[in-house]
Amino acid sequence: MTKFQGKYRIESTRAKWWNYSNPGDYFINICTKKKIIYLDI
Repeated sequence: MTKFQGKYRIESTRAKWWNYSNPGDYFINICTKKKIIYLDI
């Protein structure tokens, strides 16, 4: 028996054309409630 029984499965948001095993910098976008800043890097 699976934990969520497939209820919360979504398609990957990763680009199918990009090789993520390559070294490099990546941009991370985090959406927050009421535009609160949690990370200030």
